[in-house]
Amino acid sequence: MSGTTFLAAPSCAAGAAELAAHGARAAFVGAPIDTQVVPTRPGTTLGPAACRAASQQYAGYPSLEHGIDVCEWWGLVDCGDASMGFGNAAGSRAAIGSTVGEVLDGGALPILVGGDHSVPIGAMPALAERISGRVGFLSIDAHLDTAEDVGGERMTMASPVARVLDQPNVHSENVAVLGARGLANSFEEIENARRLGVRVFPMADIASRGLAPVLEEALDAVWDGVETVYVSFDNDGADASVAPGTTAPEPFGLTARELLQIAEAVGSRGVGLLDVVELSPAYDPAGITARLDCCFIVYVLSAYAVALDSGSAKAPPYASGGPRVSRS
Repeated sequence: MSGTTFLAAPSCAAGAAELAAHGARAAFVGAPIDTQVVPTRPGTTLGPAACRAASQQYAGYPSLEHGIDVCEWWGLVDCGDASMGFGNAAGSRAAIGSTVGEVLDGGALPILVGGDHSVPIGAMPALAERISGRVGFLSIDAHLDTAEDVGGERMTMASPVARVLDQPNVHSENVAVLGARGLANSFEEIENARRLGVRVFPMADIASRGLAPVLEEALDAVWDGVETVYVSFDNDGADASVAPGTTAPEPFGLTARELLQIAEAVGSRGVGLLDVVELSPAYDPAGITARLDCCFIVYVLSAYAVALDSGSAKAPPYASGGPRVSRS
């Protein structure tokens, strides 16, 4: 691949030998899939490019709070975009899974940027089949995403929470949705969330109790007894005022400061796979949504680096050696 990369990181093919040659312990991968559940607001296929472009503003700078340049610390590389089979959703999911698997086999932490919220449907099996123990799943989202199907199709952006539970080592007690709210959750999805046993932490709870106790409760549930966790941030989990560039923006959501708090908390616990989805740059001419996404990724990685350095978090179970450490 060539051209703009995430945080100006080196380009690298998604293969074990190539990742090892770069000393990579984290890899950015674009996943520009669009299952068109919201056909009136297309554009997530442009998300990875927008996130890469926004990240140029932050390339070479450390996080002020931690003094860490995540590119250097993690040996971050950019593996380009998974090879989408446009017009072939099954082929696109397979490409996401295959690319994630190659990154994992190279011992690196995959950082996916979509693409719509069907990304975990392709990515979770690649992670789960490489983990002997249980895998948790945290979805930061306005929507429950527990639809059994949409018009008979089971593999869309409306169903990632339901589909990750198809994996035998993903248990409902370790699956949570943080920030659910609004008028776009169907009766079916609400009932399915109950039936599946998914933990739901709605914005109403955050508003009444404050983020800190709700977040701690959610993370305690997701990380309880698991070997690793997949964290998925859907841009509509954020309030529409701070993330307008998304497929289905919703009011009354998480603020940018609250997302910083979440990124720090998630990173401090450690993650096995991270995605940011539903970035539709055409609806955000100012580019603030892409910048928010970039910063969310950087702060998860930065907080995780601090936790690894202090011994308070474990490296991903598939990692082939420790990350390279450098602080300014």
